[in-house]
Amino acid sequence: MTEFNCDEAALRSGPSALCEMLIKSGAESSCWSAEDLPMLLRHQWSAAVEVDLAELPPKSRHTSLTTAAASGIDTFGAMLTHSAPPLPLLAATKNFFKHKAGRAQDRHVEQQVAYVFYVLVILVAKARYATSISSLSDVDLRKGVAWCLGQPWLVGEPRDAMLRLSQAIPAP
Repeated sequence: MTEFNCDEAALRSGPSALCEMLIKSGAESSCWSAEDLPMLLRHQWSAAVEVDLAELPPKSRHTSLTTAAASGIDTFGAMLTHSAPPLPLLAATKNFFKHKAGRAQDRHVEQQVAYVFYVLVILVAKARYATSISSLSDVDLRKGVAWCLGQPWLVGEPRDAMLRLSQAIPAP
């Protein structure tokens, strides 16, 4: 029988699994530092929708993943830049990121990235369908966009998408 090698298992695990193991073992509440924000942002942009949304409740997961596949959407970046991402997929994704973002006053590094994606998904629904999938007012959404754009690590495609999509918020 082969002996379990902890080091080898850790090397084969992804960042989320490692973070979860550390949290459950009583380590610091966040496994990431501010230096990791650009990498986390890039990772989430290119992350497979089917992997992250697998955490959704079964009915929502099935609907979301079916509509994503039918639309050719495989990553979050693809969803956020798609000309007509399915509205049920956007709503489920918004709920996923809202849950991951936590409360504003005590967000850890990975939660800050989740908040950026939460805002982006809401903006996509406004821009593509002229509808709101959130209870956020336009004033609060503008504040969220301002916070996101104020983050020096929000760069590249996610920043470009935020700038472009934020034009869908009606002027005050």
